[in-house]
Amino acid sequence: MNYWILSASGLSALLFFAHIMGGGKDVHKPMLESDMSRLLKAYTSVIWHAISAILGIGSAVLFVAAIGHGDGMAIVIALQYLAFVGLFLACGVIRLKSIWTMPQWSAFLLISILIGAGLWR
Repeated sequence: MNYWILSASGLSALLFFAHIMGGGKDVHKPMLESDMSRLLKAYTSVIWHAISAILGIGSAVLFVAAIGHGDGMAIVIALQYLAFVGLFLACGVIRLKSIWTMPQWSAFLLISILIGAGLWR
């Protein structure tokens, strides 16, 4: 059992639940209640649920990797989450002039660091 990657899996699962519970009412629902076109609302829902799937699947994949079945899978999740770090930081700096308005990057970075520690051990 790789406890570093198991910890990454647990944190990823917490992020998944935070996305579903908090982000749904704070982000997804207000977008659907806005005056955006039906098409943009449909795209918003697809993207919202795709992120939910990515987080849920990533958590499960990290769990499988933690029990010893796939360092390669853990690397893919780490790279994907590091891409999210870059996106959150870039959009935060460019659009919002702050990296703290959308602090999700810090959770994705911590998960990636835990994966790296687990792979390095």
